[in-house]
Amino acid sequence: GGRAYEPLAAHLAGRPRLSTHLKIDTEGTEWAVLSRLLASPEDQDKIRTLEMEVHFSYVPEADDAAARDLDEEERFEQRVQIMERLLERFVCTGTTLEVYSEGWDMAKNCAESQCREPPVHLAHGMSVDQFAVSYVNRALVPRLAAPAGAAAGQAAPTGAGAGPAARPLAS
Repeated sequence: GGRAYEPLAAHLAGRPRLSTHLKIDTEGTEWAVLSRLLASPEDQDKIRTLEMEVHFSYVPEADDAAARDLDEEERFEQRVQIMERLLERFVCTGTTLEVYSEGWDMAKNCAESQCREPPVHLAHGMSVDQFAVSYVNRALVPRLAAPAGAAAGQAAPTGAGAGPAARPLAS
């Protein structure tokens, strides 16, 4: 026995649509939480905003057995697919990658010590293995919300009865 935790679905039960700000910082077990969330469109609809820290290569002991048994490439592929599926109902509003990369230079940062090549990195060597990312539900951004029956990412109708005018998101 370790700690017992209630699943996210239990916390979302009974909450109205777009009522919840969700913050996930579970040190590597976020992928199991996100997989279960993505399996429930009803629970996704309850989330207004989502903030989380992700760890692409870290596999904690508490992660599910299937995730622990994947080889590194399969695990990365699965995690990228989860991030892409989030974009079906949410819009990414920012990450800490922008801040992390400011002034990062492999030659300078690794001049006095051995820098290992990170498992996930940008072309110039900066690791993107761990970062924070924020989302807002697409329903709150009318020009990005897909109308019923349309593919995600297509523009919603505008004009009378279409809802308030959308404002550009800060980048």
